[in-house]
Amino acid sequence: MLAGIKYSIRQWTGLNAWKWRHLPKGLYCFNYHRIGDPSATQFDPNVFSCTEHRFDEHIRFCKEHFKVINIGDLITLINERKPLRDHVALITFDDGYFDNYELAFPILKSHRCPAVFFIASDYVDGQVIPWWDEIAWMVNNTEMDEVALPGMREPISLKGENRKLTIRRVLNLVKSDVSRTIDEKLAILRDALCCEYSTNGSRANLFMNWEQVVEMCREGMDIGSHTVSHRILSHLDEADQQHEVSKSKQQIEARIGSAVEAFAYPVGGFNSFTDTTRRLLEQHQYKVSFTFVSGVNVSPWEYRYQLFRFPVTENSGIPQLKYLISHPPNKR
Repeated sequence: MLAGIKYSIRQWTGLNAWKWRHLPKGLYCFNYHRIGDPSATQFDPNVFSCTEHRFDEHIRFCKEHFKVINIGDLITLINERKPLRDHVALITFDDGYFDNYELAFPILKSHRCPAVFFIASDYVDGQVIPWWDEIAWMVNNTEMDEVALPGMREPISLKGENRKLTIRRVLNLVKSDVSRTIDEKLAILRDALCCEYSTNGSRANLFMNWEQVVEMCREGMDIGSHTVSHRILSHLDEADQQHEVSKSKQQIEARIGSAVEAFAYPVGGFNSFTDTTRRLLEQHQYKVSFTFVSGVNVSPWEYRYQLFRFPVTENSGIPQLKYLISHPPNKR
């Protein structure tokens, strides 16, 4: 996580400066989720990547130091199967939150910068609250002091002031439990927290609608699939994976009127998809897919269905971004 990186101006001498000047040629994917102020949400604050002002800084940085490409350019580079001659960047967003349209899209347009938005098709135009945001809402609104879930050695305290960390701990437990469906895990949490999400008659308006998605596509942004329901694919049998991969593609293509060739795995760790997932993606004519694993893609044609992305978190500044990409945890 970027939050754990310790840096100072002095560090940009010696080895760090050398690493920055000698970045390997390759594909550098930057991944965002939400843009805005995490303190202002009643849902999961961990999903916020940075503020609007910071995102503008990031795009200026990428345009200055990288050749920023779109999905079509990437597929062409991969099909050529040649070592990359440039430092190439791809800007990506996951989930399809409304602030992507409201805040990020105008900044991208102002800089004439392409990006790809991976959307979960069930969330577009609807009032579905994603499971991670529902869990965060329950943690924020429960009157319980702790929560104990099946398989836990000891309960998680809910009394601490750092609700952001508490939400992250509960979500990590939910993501790692492969023995139950997400609906079963939500039901267990509702009972354990004696709390269930309620709109109180108001609309959450968390996600973009189809009109906004189509507008972004017409203005040069790419739209990719992030499944139908954002369920973790490795937790599903082949029939359910087939549904998530194929139906989302059909729904998005019907709306935007062009082929959907890129896919991003929900949650995105190497344990969140399987060989079956990759086979289904190829079968349904996806050309590339993306993980949520940090690293540089030096030979993207060899790993076109498991490309690395640098997660942008904690309102990272430019020095933090430079440190992260010049010290990549993975490179291939």
